[in-house]
Amino acid sequence: MADLTRHFSFIDASYGSHICPSRNGETLEDLHDRYAYALHRLIQTLDDDPCQPRAALLCTHAAGMICAGRVLTGQMPADPTEEDFRCGTCALSRFERLSFEATSNEGVEIWNSSEPNKVPKVPWWHNGGLAGGWQCTVNGDCDFLSGGEERTWHFTGDESFIQDRQSLPFEFKTAFEGDVMDDIQCVHEPFGDAYYFGPERLAHRFGNDEAARKESGFADSTFKTIMDTINRENHQDKRVLIKDMAQYFMPPSGAPVSIAPSLAFPRRGIGTHENRSTPNGQRRRSSLKTQAEVFGGVDPPPGAPYATYAEPSNPTVVPLDLLEQFHFAFLIRNPRAGVPSYYRCCVPPLDAVTGFQGFRNDEAGYVELRRLFDFLRHQGAIGPGLAGKSETCNGVNGVQNGATGIDGQDHTTGFQICVIDADDLLDKPATVIEAFCKSVGIDFHPDMLNWDSSEEEAFAAKFFEKWKGFHEDAIQSRDLKPRGHKRIKSVDDDYLEWITKYGREGADAIRQAVDENMEHYRYLKQFALKV
Repeated sequence: MADLTRHFSFIDASYGSHICPSRNGETLEDLHDRYAYALHRLIQTLDDDPCQPRAALLCTHAAGMICAGRVLTGQMPADPTEEDFRCGTCALSRFERLSFEATSNEGVEIWNSSEPNKVPKVPWWHNGGLAGGWQCTVNGDCDFLSGGEERTWHFTGDESFIQDRQSLPFEFKTAFEGDVMDDIQCVHEPFGDAYYFGPERLAHRFGNDEAARKESGFADSTFKTIMDTINRENHQDKRVLIKDMAQYFMPPSGAPVSIAPSLAFPRRGIGTHENRSTPNGQRRRSSLKTQAEVFGGVDPPPGAPYATYAEPSNPTVVPLDLLEQFHFAFLIRNPRAGVPSYYRCCVPPLDAVTGFQGFRNDEAGYVELRRLFDFLRHQGAIGPGLAGKSETCNGVNGVQNGATGIDGQDHTTGFQICVIDADDLLDKPATVIEAFCKSVGIDFHPDMLNWDSSEEEAFAAKFFEKWKGFHEDAIQSRDLKPRGHKRIKSVDDDYLEWITKYGREGADAIRQAVDENMEHYRYLKQFALKV
């Protein structure tokens, strides 16, 4: 420092760093958190400055630029290697503060140089970004360089260097990805919060009932906040098992689809560049882009739920690159059992408990499950291999030699197709669950079939609490064992039973839904695990 001050008189020799990186190395998580803490302290210093500076110039390298962009905007991709913020040589990015929110150290520890490896946590990932949030209005601009953008850089996933091998790497593995963990964190139907109650809701139910949406406690839930919750659960040394409904990802009744705004994160950059003149004085064409151009999709079709963009052939409001982070398995149930079970929850007296008043055929979910299944299979996210089979394909899967998918593309890296029929599960629970565990990479233990303890009973009650009335039988159960012999009934026998329970009008509604969805069930059943 003494040598530097002789040459550069403006250097403040008394300055102390807010935080320094550990000499033992750091994980990608530490890197992001270190930048979050450093920027938090920097913003706090500038906010407290009597001169009230309106702008600050930060000079950093590519990794720091990417981390800064993520913690300022609060937009963390599910895959940290995603090219979100552009970082070519001498690239310029600009961030504008969305709202002035005074920074505070409340709940934030002060970094201690005597414990350099301990990075204080600053809320940014699940809090919309630092200090009120920021928007990236210029992303990696290199137009002022004669050669344009050069040597752009992004994370590859190999940047964690740390001597303590017990430390966890910063990996955004979602359901069933990665190494087998000892414990599994279960998340029960989280996306229903956004589908029914949040600002991005798709369902018709509760659409005109603001009071019910607020009372649910999920009126602010978006698809992104749910993804954030899943990532947070997954980052606790546990694999995440998510049980959910395919229909929660799609507008009802096959309506046009577009990507949910909270998940509409640019694949190749954020924001826009300004118009500016070229050196010869000619006006450059504006690089302002439509959302579809920015996000790499297509314009949303008429009637789509959001004015964002659409991905060709994607039937969901979730971008494909996020869907591909999950390991999908499918549980199907014969509509003759599934539809009346759901109908019962939507009519008196149970509807007073569930809050779902009136049966809706568009909530049956069979067609949406088939659409999601086919989309994932076309994209190679599942298949061609079938769970429970040693060969890589069969005639049903529409694949030749286990190499070419039904869209004509080479798909050999997808997860096994794992479809479980509820009837098979009830008839042979141990065999089916063991095969399921093998398919998704979980160690099978026979005690998985028993949960007869006060602790497990309390856990089940809490687990199903938000969907009251739908899972009372499951809460009261203690184990899963083969059901006794059941008499095979005809459709007419079922219809007479529905009349007895729900009257002719109810029976007709059930039968119509059963008939409309039986084709989709039978289609999926041909892929079901054979035991």
